[in-house]
Amino acid sequence: MNAPPAAAAAHIPWASLALALLLAVLHGVDGLVSSPSGPLLRAAAKDPAALAQGELWRLVTASLVHASGSVLLLHLLALLVVGAWLEHRQGAAGLLFTFTCSGIAASLASWRFTPAASAGASGALLGLAMATLLDGLFARGVVAGRAPAAARPSSWPVVLGLVLLIGGALATPAVDHAAHLGGLAAGGGAALLLAGSRRGLGAPRADRLRQGLGLTSGLLLGGSLVLLIWRWAAT
Repeated sequence: MNAPPAAAAAHIPWASLALALLLAVLHGVDGLVSSPSGPLLRAAAKDPAALAQGELWRLVTASLVHASGSVLLLHLLALLVVGAWLEHRQGAAGLLFTFTCSGIAASLASWRFTPAASAGASGALLGLAMATLLDGLFARGVVAGRAPAAARPSSWPVVLGLVLLIGGALATPAVDHAAHLGGLAAGGGAALLLAGSRRGLGAPRADRLRQGLGLTSGLLLGGSLVLLIWRWAAT
């Protein structure tokens, strides 16, 4: 929805900013300790051997760490563009839910189809982009019915976000296509769930569902970070 200038200026995407800060801090801490590809990255990345041994927090944390500062920068910009737009539409809970389930789906797809270790937020961010695109189509009435012109959002955040993500992919020596497809699928599923719940349950119950999903996602992120720090400290 295109908010009036005053409302748009008053809206601060706290969840998007917090996620961006978390990604930057994790990368900076690893760089201060050793190098951007130091022990924190190794403890957080999707590693098939470590996952097979039960280190399942990596399915979450693999989307929070980056081996390249340039790729991280592009991902942060994409997060602040696409994430902030989706947060404005679906709230912090919707953003956290979409980011987390897209990141996990990206890690699962990569685990299944890509034997090498990998890390990065591209799969989760592509999930956000897909959710943003579908949310815009719902709002424009393209998917179901017609929406009032005032409710039709701009599509520029999706376009700019995809440009930044493509730039990040080009800057990455080995692109994990399985992770990208997994993130896209999960982001689309999250958008359909949130939109379908509003249609099927009504706004009040759908909002409670979204808040519950967001809280669960936040706890999953927090718990995975605790396990990551414990594993990192033990190395």
